[in-house]
Amino acid sequence: MTASVAAVRQNLVLIVDGGFVTPEVSQDSNRLWGATLRNEVLVWRSGVGVTRQGGLLYAAGPGLSVQSLADVLRHAGAVRAMELDINSSWVAFVSYRPAAGAQPEAANGAKLLSGMSGNTSRYLGASTRDFFAVLARPGEKLAPGPSPTLVPSPVPSPTPVPSPVPSQAASSLVPSATASSP
Repeated sequence: MTASVAAVRQNLVLIVDGGFVTPEVSQDSNRLWGATLRNEVLVWRSGVGVTRQGGLLYAAGPGLSVQSLADVLRHAGAVRAMELDINSSWVAFVSYRPAAGAQPEAANGAKLLSGMSGNTSRYLGASTRDFFAVLARPGEKLAPGPSPTLVPSPVPSPTPVPSPVPSQAASSLVPSATASSP
């Protein structure tokens, strides 16, 4: 922890640890993964991971199981990852591109995926749900146009093979300033 860290929160058990999908993803457990609408396995899910080089990965979409979310994040290069929000009402990602010196507002916001619920003003005020924001420093020059990291890039489905299981269970939870509970 340093003075530049505003908050840290732990979320659920890891779904990827040491570059391997953890064995817990095969458990259909509300305690581990949260309750889904109509107790369905394939629902909107989101997750966050970190690559070996320290890059941050975000994955989200409809029709995902915990296993498929873990597989997508591992395939994208995550060495550690966890599930974030689940269910269609809660999985959302909005980016904002205000004019220089202006504030984010609904008009300069865009959803990452059109099927995500809510509108682009969703994170611009108080909320009863937790969320996180990443902001550019004032005066920081941003690349023109959409950021390549915010453009949806579908990851091809991996060939169905058993996920490698690490020799030990997932160790500690991921300390994160980027967590949300289902």
